[in-house]
Amino acid sequence: MSEMKTSDVKERLDLLLKESLEGALSSAPPHTLRVAVACSGGADSMALTDALARLAPKRGLEAVMLTVSHGLYEGAEEVAEGVCAYWRSRGVESHHLSACAELIEQGRGVEEGARRARYAALEEARRSLKLSLILLAHHADDQAETLLMRLQGPTGARGLAGIPEQRGQLLRPWLFVEGKHLKTLASRQGLPVFEDPTNTDERFVRNRLRSYASPALERVFGEGWVSRAQQSAAQVREHVEGAQWLIVEQLRGRALINHHRLEFTWTEGLSAPISTQRLVLLELWRRVLPRLAPQLDPRRVQEHLTPLWETWGSAQLTQRQLPYGLWAWGRGGRLIIDRLYTPPRADDPSLLFDAGPRCVLAWGDWALTLTPTAEGERDPHSIPLSRAPLPWRLRAPKEGERFQPLGAPGSKPLRQLWGAARRAPVERERLPVLVDGEDVPIWAPSLRPSEQVRGGAGPRWSVRFVLLDPLEVLGFS
Repeated sequence: MSEMKTSDVKERLDLLLKESLEGALSSAPPHTLRVAVACSGGADSMALTDALARLAPKRGLEAVMLTVSHGLYEGAEEVAEGVCAYWRSRGVESHHLSACAELIEQGRGVEEGARRARYAALEEARRSLKLSLILLAHHADDQAETLLMRLQGPTGARGLAGIPEQRGQLLRPWLFVEGKHLKTLASRQGLPVFEDPTNTDERFVRNRLRSYASPALERVFGEGWVSRAQQSAAQVREHVEGAQWLIVEQLRGRALINHHRLEFTWTEGLSAPISTQRLVLLELWRRVLPRLAPQLDPRRVQEHLTPLWETWGSAQLTQRQLPYGLWAWGRGGRLIIDRLYTPPRADDPSLLFDAGPRCVLAWGDWALTLTPTAEGERDPHSIPLSRAPLPWRLRAPKEGERFQPLGAPGSKPLRQLWGAARRAPVERERLPVLVDGEDVPIWAPSLRPSEQVRGGAGPRWSVRFVLLDPLEVLGFS
């Protein structure tokens, strides 16, 4: 690496720090901003820690070094302590973190588990040590290896975009630099290198790529193939992030959610290209998974895209079963995903109506609310108290039970009426009916009150069937 190249690397770090901390720096914080490096002891992370330690005083920052030991090889703790000892001798605040063994075991393989545990330890340190940023020393070789691994996918545009330069408070300023240049930089600065023996363990895919595929590809494509691969990933990421912004704008305000249910309406999307429709629904599914099915592997979201898309865009009411107890149903640009509840027992005493000033009757995840209407107020869903003897209660419909809504020409089976009201079959099996003191149906969800309780003197009660956990607009942070 030439001296000019070394200067370019450090200027890039300086620029990224200024861009990432611009808001905090311009707000004149009452204390010095603290920036850390996750340092394994390898040449790349040692060079990054050295660059930050030299730059921090010029920028009014505090440099912090974090090293994480995973306990995956004998002597790992001693190596981590050696890294800490060196940086403490340089006057850099240093912390030895331990990865959670349980998280490592929960991963899909040691590599994935170790990565999850490492990021969890770094996030905990970020909060407890009040760090503004954590720098990671991933470089162009890491990016190229990641692309090669993801090509074995299957993966989409997100996967081919590779490792992001910044995500939240994690910043990777070395992504544009090849690893061999960082080794040269560390050597010129006289930095010690603490090699992790697992970096040569060929049980791990990344190490096999490094040992066999990378040299072969350099013979095929020539020197600099790593940098070109990194540039390709950067261009894909630029397109992905641009498309992401547009997709989020389409989704904004169209999705309502609670812990078990999503309601999404995008009828004008039916005229969009199919590829756009699928991208929007895929992004929606990614966003709602942590709320509706946190145990579902996010890498499997693509598997559910086609049934969701077909359900959302169907001309007829369609329903599909999804993993982890979720059901999806919809038509004509409307989609509902819900973890369906088990209705309560029919003899539950809490379902009795007591004619108080306001009454709430629970039914699974739903509540039926009865509220006195103001005198003279017209409400098509109100019931005259004098025409329906107490006590009112909720119960499951009886087999073949018929109902005649207000203004309808004749009675029909309840489930047929719910079908006409476009309630999905899986919903119809769980909907209740409100009956009076003589066990006569007087109201049902999605339907007007019974024709037989029309008119009558005395107070009227407005009926609503609402979720106990109200839906809120899905946010996009």
